[in-house]
This record gives sequence, C-alpha cells and structure tokens, in this order.
Amino acid sequence: MHLITDENINEAYDAVKDILMMYCFMVWRYNGFSFGASDFIRFPVLKYLTAEEAEYEGRVDTNLLRSGSAVALLAILYDSWISNDVVVAAPDQKKAILDGCLTAFPDIDAVARQALNHPPMPWSSDHWFDRLGEPIYNAYVLGFFRMMARVEV
Repeated sequence: MHLITDENINEAYDAVKDILMMYCFMVWRYNGFSFGASDFIRFPVLKYLTAEEAEYEGRVDTNLLRSGSAVALLAILYDSWISNDVVVAAPDQKKAILDGCLTAFPDIDAVARQALNHPPMPWSSDHWFDRLGEPIYNAYVLGFFRMMARVEV
C-alpha cells in the first residue's frame, strides 16, 4: 500500500491530473483506448494501485487514483501492442500483473493477463485489444464522467 501524506500529496495531485488528461484524451481522440493515451502518464502507475490517504481523507480522490492507475497500466500495454504488434510490458509491470496487482479490478486484471499472453497480432489485422478494452473504457473512463455529470453543485 502506498500511503499519501502531507509530504507526498502533491505527487498524488499530479498523478490525478495525469489520469484526467488521459481520460480526456481517450474520450476526445478515439472514444476508447487509443495510441498515445499513456503519453500523459508521468507517474509510476504501480505505486498508486493501492493508494490510501494517511489522514485528512478526502483531499485526493483515492478511488480515481487507484482505478485510473489500473486504466493507465492497461493503456501502457495497449500502446506497446500498437507499437510492436505484441504486448510488451516492462519487467516490473509484468511481474506485478502476474503477482495480482490488479485484483481489486478483476475486469482490468483479466484483460491485462489476456494481453500479456496474446500472440503477436498487428492492429491492422485484428482489433482484439480494442474489443477487450471497450468495457473497461465504458466502466471506468465514461463511468467517471457520468458520475461527475450527476454531481449537484
């Protein structure tokens, strides 16, 4: 678990900003996972998958931070597939996925594991990752914006 404290809360704020930029890009660019969405991610995604606030809860949206980090990890895998015709994960990311870092998000975990085991397949031949990513995009990215639209001010 990564504990967010007074000393590191600005890093958490920056991570949330990156997630929001990625979400906006995904909606604007392709209405789903698209090449380049992970370009907005400048923070270590594995670090925030288990983020909790130490005190003064509510200063940062830890639900968005955790789920957005999971979506970001999937966006990183997606970008590697588009670039290489096969999913290539960084060694620490692959190990973390196989060790269960995404178990709090079973739908994302299933897609990530399937992506790691998928044979090489050019994007132009089969949009398999797009099909797998669509429910994740709908649930987390569009779900976030739907939730925000319901907030009364």
